[in-house]
Amino acid sequence: MRKALALLAVLISGQSAHAATTFGDALAAYFLQNYDRAFSEWQELAAQGDTPSKFYLGLLYETGHGTQQDVAKAIDWYRQAAAAGHAEAAYRLARLARQTDSLPATPETVLAWIKQAAEGGIADAQYELGAFLAEGKLVARDLPQARDWFAAAADSFSDPAKQRQADQMRQMVEARLDH
Repeated sequence: MRKALALLAVLISGQSAHAATTFGDALAAYFLQNYDRAFSEWQELAAQGDTPSKFYLGLLYETGHGTQQDVAKAIDWYRQAAAAGHAEAAYRLARLARQTDSLPATPETVLAWIKQAAEGGIADAQYELGAFLAEGKLVARDLPQARDWFAAAADSFSDPAKQRQADQMRQMVEARLDH
């Protein structure tokens, strides 16, 4: 009778008796700082090809949460996620390439990662791409595109100070265009 009631309770709740790991379960564990559980669950999901799980495994390896810190493994997971279109993974790769010796990359590769991240809505990448275009750094100078990327960054940032900074850069570029 108890088994039947337990099975009925599971069926009523909409879950199977052996519920599969979901991305949400892993994310909840991560935000509760249960990094070991998040790591384990994201490993399972990444093995099934889940792109966001690949990104988060990279993050855990980069920070050493839930596993031993290993930047080389972080880079591997970020590469897999970025190759599948994950914008934040592309931005992390660009950042690691510029800030560490762990990821040698050509300037063109770094620019491609930043562009992928910017197109994917990552505000910091939008701002950086705008700066590159305004300065002619790694790309030909293109003030109209720079203005557009600064405007996109201003719209994407949640921090009001960063919004103002991006908007000020957009206005400076517009002033250059008017002259």
